Amino acid sequence: MVTQRIKDVRARGSWRGLQGMLGPVMLAAAFLLWWAPASFGQGVAAGSAAAPFGYGDGVRILIWESWERAELQTFATKFSNEYVIDGEGYITLPIFGKLKVVGMTPDGLVEVLREKLRPYTRDPIITVTPLVRVTLLGQFRQPGSYRVDPRDALWSVIEQAGGPGPECDLQRLQLRRGGRTVKKSLLTSWERGSSLAEIGVRSGDVIYAPRVPRLTFRDFVYYFQFIVSLISLYVSIKRWG
Repeated sequence: MVTQRIKDVRARGSWRGLQGMLGPVMLAAAFLLWWAPASFGQGVAAGSAAAPFGYGDGVRILIWESWERAELQTFATKFSNEYVIDGEGYITLPIFGKLKVVGMTPDGLVEVLREKLRPYTRDPIITVTPLVRVTLLGQFRQPGSYRVDPRDALWSVIEQAGGPGPECDLQRLQLRRGGRTVKKSLLTSWERGSSLAEIGVRSGDVIYAPRVPRLTFRDFVYYFQFIVSLISLYVSIKRWG
């Protein structure tokens, strides 16, 4: 009977030991399943996976080849570029020609590119980044329209526009949309290094930098005339009284 009990205890101990081993093994397996696709770099969609491409926006495509296929790297690098999405929703790729991307997610575009490249290369690393249109107006050194990554910081986008000009009023840096001012001061976001996505910038928005208010000669003449008018009115009232 004692022998049988010892066997039972050993069996329970083995089972508990097996239970103790299963936990770490299952956690390790779960981690490998999560890590493997990104690690092997079959395709990476930068930015929001659900963000669709829009007309007039852009897309940045970067493709790398395996070092084992170094002779084909020149072929793959032909596709690494920034592409403008035309009014019909297409980008024009070298060799493959026009490809409609509007309505497609970045993840979807990665899959399409991988299928197109499959006959020519093996296991390419593909990165797709949506670019939105932002216009910088006012007191910037190089105002204009730019296609930028929504994850870019506001200060880096302003840097693309040459930085603030000497008369730029950073205290009143504004975000405008559809002719309306939706945010009156972006100075805090600029100082914190907030990204365009964090600020809420959408494609087609305008970042406006007004001029520092100064008293010009024209303003001086205007205020002088206004004061003279008030004095004349006061004198007239005194005479009538």
